[in-house]
Amino acid sequence: MNLYKALGVCTVATLATLPSTLGFVPTPVSFGLDSTTKNGFVAVATDRAFMAKPLCIAKFIRNEAFPEGMSPEEELDYFRQAKDELFADQDDAPDTNEIMQIMAVSQSRTEPDPKDMDDVVDYEVGIASIPCEVEIAIDAIALGLEATGLPGGGAKKVSTKMYYKLPRSKKQDLARIIAEINAQNAANKMYEVMQLIYESLTMNALKDSFSELEWWDAGLFLLSFTAIFASGGTAFVIKVALLTNSIASLIYKISTCDAFS
Repeated sequence: MNLYKALGVCTVATLATLPSTLGFVPTPVSFGLDSTTKNGFVAVATDRAFMAKPLCIAKFIRNEAFPEGMSPEEELDYFRQAKDELFADQDDAPDTNEIMQIMAVSQSRTEPDPKDMDDVVDYEVGIASIPCEVEIAIDAIALGLEATGLPGGGAKKVSTKMYYKLPRSKKQDLARIIAEINAQNAANKMYEVMQLIYESLTMNALKDSFSELEWWDAGLFLLSFTAIFASGGTAFVIKVALLTNSIASLIYKISTCDAFS
């Protein structure tokens, strides 16, 4: 059982048993995660208002694949639950409805024209054989992902997939944005980079990109990626501006790549 199904079981069980066992109308339910083995976890539902003992326990396995086969509505519900987990107790948490609207737009995107797609690339190819403009584009996307909290190694894996999933015309647009990056505009240009990724990839492409991570991390960081575009990206721009060493390194690489001169 994956976490989405586990929470669904708890939700049904909790709503069904609360009135008969506790004698009041169901109140908001809190879900917690308790480790039981290396890969085994349980979802525990408790009544938030009355501090009741656990009302439901449903086991799930952490290393299962990202939940598949959900309808768009179920998918949004899954991310709504994950959003509450990710931004719990944060005063600057993005608005849930805004996040869901952003994700719904991504769900509605159609697949790109196959004629505008490059041939499949071997992701394991040695870095020395990758053209500098491609390496820098991947690094730029990874820098943006790092600003959302995704560690460097994971960010590079995800950004590599994101880049190769872009239509050819969007790769050209990305190169133009990167060529304009300098010390003064880097944070805002990084927002443009991430916005191009969001507007160019379908939800399936985004999910596949984050599939490089364990499924629970994949869901959380896909949500963090979507949150970049809440409230115009102001919070993201501030976070990128703090990555001074990474920005300086990216600008230096751009200056040494003939494709951007």
